[in-house]
Amino acid sequence: MSNCLYSSIIQKIEKMCSCQPVFAILKETRMDGTQNRLPRCVGTSLNCMNGIMLDWGSAEEGLDHSYNIVTGKKEHCLQACKFQSIQASSSSNTYPSSNTLKKRKDFCLIVNKIRKICQDPFRKIVFEKKYLGKFSCLTFERQSATPCWVSDGVLHEEDSVLEEAILTYARENMAIIKVFLRDPYYTQIARDVKTSRLQFLGTAGGLMGLCMGFSIVSIIELFYHFVRLIVSLIDKN
Repeated sequence: MSNCLYSSIIQKIEKMCSCQPVFAILKETRMDGTQNRLPRCVGTSLNCMNGIMLDWGSAEEGLDHSYNIVTGKKEHCLQACKFQSIQASSSSNTYPSSNTLKKRKDFCLIVNKIRKICQDPFRKIVFEKKYLGKFSCLTFERQSATPCWVSDGVLHEEDSVLEEAILTYARENMAIIKVFLRDPYYTQIARDVKTSRLQFLGTAGGLMGLCMGFSIVSIIELFYHFVRLIVSLIDKN
């Protein structure tokens, strides 16, 4: 089940974002036999990938189906029949990356956070004292940062001073924690063996014998008395 959903989410990211996620193993040939020439997900494609990851296993988004290399078709991911286990694992990485931070939404979030800090005179003093000689509140009021609070948040010009200040602040004050469940849901199926005719007769006979004292001899006795009743009625007529 988990491998099927994992395969499905990778296929969806490759199709919608035209890139390969960082957790996927790069291979020259895909499962469907085509050549793999897609780059890793960075920048805008990384945001596209993160959006799809939120719908992991969603039937509405088609993420409960995956390509079957045996049949050559997309098939529904089957649930585990008997066992359900959860294995905990952890991994870490340096955040943020100097190559991708300026292209992420986090960049403008940090700019607006620091501008809010600088609006408070007491917090501004502590902030500028800590980063004395590196940058100040004026660094985040530069012309290149205006898209973060004026327009769409997309930076249109390079500013190494601003980027270095954001990178320094983020590495010392921010962290991203992602909790990832390989199998976000499961279906528990209860199965019982079908009762055969012989078992049904045995069960029914046992219950009738226990509760009513009924047996095969009782059936013969009923048949005997029924025949005698018919014979007596005929004799009277």
